[in-house]
Amino acid sequence: MNNSIGKTFKKLRVSQNITLKAAVHNIEQLSPSRLSHWENDESNIPLNKLDQLLENIHVLPNEFAHLVGQRYVNHLSLQVQDAFIANNIEELHMLALNQLKKYNHIQDNTELFLCALTCNFYYQKTKIDIFPMSLKEKITKVLTSTSLWNYYHITTFGNVTHLLPDELLYKIAVKLINSFPHIKDCGMENHIFAFIALLNANVALIFKNPNLAKKLLHKICQLEIHQFDYYSSLYLSIVKNLLNYQQTKNPKFIKLAQNIVHFCKSINKKDAALEFEDLISQIQQIS
Repeated sequence: MNNSIGKTFKKLRVSQNITLKAAVHNIEQLSPSRLSHWENDESNIPLNKLDQLLENIHVLPNEFAHLVGQRYVNHLSLQVQDAFIANNIEELHMLALNQLKKYNHIQDNTELFLCALTCNFYYQKTKIDIFPMSLKEKITKVLTSTSLWNYYHITTFGNVTHLLPDELLYKIAVKLINSFPHIKDCGMENHIFAFIALLNANVALIFKNPNLAKKLLHKICQLEIHQFDYYSSLYLSIVKNLLNYQQTKNPKFIKLAQNIVHFCKSINKKDAALEFEDLISQIQQIS
């Protein structure tokens, strides 16, 4: 393995005050001294140990790959997004069930995150919750105990919003908001993903508890949207109009939301347009 990877790993580990001993916890044939040698360019370690090391320091493989200049693509996430956009409920169900089975065999946090993602997308289409309570408790423990919101925690939260109770959802969202200054300092990607995760939480609360949704939206509006993040600006406008419609039942807010959809189509942002159309349809159905 490239020694620059060891240096990057060490920087992340030290920044979180994680000891060498904690970093190699439950990893066979990898001692603190061997890890230290790798971090300091004095030896190599087997590539198959890296995912376990990253899990122990709370960093996802794609986040780490980005930091060391490599590209990581999670094909399951892409499959789920494609099925969601195509309204392929049968495919979403199959992907969710397969991922739950996989987690039963490989019980690590990355697979848990993917379980949440697949079940969350399936729920949005069907309102059927197939995410086991035991896994909800594990996700909740991760999100409520973290003091460092990295890519893993942000995206996990953003993809479990429809599966958590409203009060807990609001509590975790506020925790994320309170960490926003640090998140901004971690770069554009985390800044954008954190804002989108909060909007996802707000959408879920519009369905579950509009009063809490209003409180959360007020806090979100105090945050800064990244200057290159066109999507969150549009998404925020959609959320405002859907919440107003949910509370007043005034059709003018649906019209305003539809105008945003038309704008997305006019600038060739078809995926965003389809996503916003789906939200509008869901709000109209429950009203």
